Amino acid sequence: GDINLAFGVQNTLPTSLQYIPALAGLRLKSDIDYSTTLIAMHNIDVAIAGGRISGDVQLSGPDYKTVAGIVTVAGVQVEDADSKEATLNQPWSKQNFHPLPTSGMQGSLDLEIKSLSYKGQDVSDSKGKLSFTDNGVDASFTKLTLNKAPAKFAFSVEDAASVRKFDMAFDATSIRMAPLLKSLTGSIVTDGIAELSFDARGSGKSAFDLVSSLKGQGKMHATAGTFKFMDLSKLVGVLRNPASAVTAIQSIGGMLGKGNTSFSQLDGTMVMDKGILTLTSLKGSGDWGTMDITGPVNLVNETMNLNGAIALSQPQDVPEIGMSFTGPITQPRKKFQTQTLLRYVLTKVNILRQQDAQDATQNPVSPAEDLVGKAFDFLG
Repeated sequence: GDINLAFGVQNTLPTSLQYIPALAGLRLKSDIDYSTTLIAMHNIDVAIAGGRISGDVQLSGPDYKTVAGIVTVAGVQVEDADSKEATLNQPWSKQNFHPLPTSGMQGSLDLEIKSLSYKGQDVSDSKGKLSFTDNGVDASFTKLTLNKAPAKFAFSVEDAASVRKFDMAFDATSIRMAPLLKSLTGSIVTDGIAELSFDARGSGKSAFDLVSSLKGQGKMHATAGTFKFMDLSKLVGVLRNPASAVTAIQSIGGMLGKGNTSFSQLDGTMVMDKGILTLTSLKGSGDWGTMDITGPVNLVNETMNLNGAIALSQPQDVPEIGMSFTGPITQPRKKFQTQTLLRYVLTKVNILRQQDAQDATQNPVSPAEDLVGKAFDFLG
């Protein structure tokens, strides 16, 4: 016969899971109808991660493998943007994948997201579908709103002959770069809102094999933002009017190592093959000049080898500044090639001193002014 019941579960997490913020205060309620061919869960109410997951789900058939129903997500916050755990800071497992928990299922679930925050990105007013096949699951959205702007997202995961296949396509007009970079690398080198499109696909028996097989391509565009690791506008000002060689040289090191630089445009294109994401072009520009970066980011061993150059807008004869970012993705070594720039500064300061000397010959200075001048000579 049929069985009808209602149940509630609250604060029954094992100790090993209680530290996970998203699971704090977990509560589950539902009305259930049960028979030999049907499990129907009505009025599902899951309190989790500061929000709620609700809906109605049916599992039918002799093995309860046919799925139907609707799930609604509202107010859920999963892993906030301040999480210190970087995605690209964990070695990829070489252990074979376990079978998908949805293995053998058929049918679909309608998905409605009223509000969901994930690592600093906000999804709202969105509708999609999870479709189940014997060996995999697909997700697609008929309407997706990301950070209050339209977006597209679809993915599929399938197990075939012990090999997991993965396919994903993403296109968004509003991505918050700072929390995205923080979640991936653990640090913020760029802030702002960007358009981003990317597709990727791969297969393998383990996470390591799958990442090693990834292929794809993408592009991004931003019209305003900030580089968070240098101050090029201030550097331009110092180079235009260097007070002395010592001051200029000390300033160059500090301004290329820290500070903020606003950009008016940032464009990039990338391709991925065998788990290596190659920046074919990444160009930023502002009133300070332009910056170009190219090179590979190896997602398999989580290292990068990027090279680029900064072309300052002023002074007009200032040489380019070469730069490189190498080593672990989460802690790359930054290096700026400043030898040519330093020679430029020394030459310019010397010219200014020669001009000052000529002015001094034509207009004799007082003893006090002469003492100040000798002090500057001593300091360089």
